Amino acid sequence: MKFSVIDFVYNQCTTSINNLTILMYLTNVYSTAYTYYSFLYTTPPGTTKTTIVFSFLHRPTWWFLDNIQVYDLVTFNTVNTDGSFEANNLYASYTVCTLPDSNPSTGGELSPYGCRVGFYCYLDSTMTEPDYLIQSFNTVPERAHTISYWISQYGGTPNMAIFMVGH
Repeated sequence: MKFSVIDFVYNQCTTSINNLTILMYLTNVYSTAYTYYSFLYTTPPGTTKTTIVFSFLHRPTWWFLDNIQVYDLVTFNTVNTDGSFEANNLYASYTVCTLPDSNPSTGGELSPYGCRVGFYCYLDSTMTEPDYLIQSFNTVPERAHTISYWISQYGGTPNMAIFMVGH
């Protein structure tokens, strides 16, 4: 694979996002059942918008993503939208960005198969360049949140998945 972590973080899909921080980096993971990830994130001072970014690259099969939740630890409310993908309209809540050299027919999409729970999940099978699933939402400065999701990899290596947060 010709990509490094830097290629995943800084490119035309992420240029409008400030202070991207990598919270998860997986590479060459063999097939796994769904794994739960959870992070504590405090919104920086003066920041009223938070952006989460998932980036995937996989040869030859798939990454699955389900049940994304950004939970405000003061109000006890979920602040992101459609983290379970059950609205069945990916572009209503998310931006999907594919780099120019990617094969768009193998990028991210909703899937009724391979989901952890519910009827839909996010499926990514990008093979030539990384692609990005991005969501921004309002947050309160200096507020603590948990960010959690379930991810599964189906297939062999090489592959990469990165989760980032910024504003």
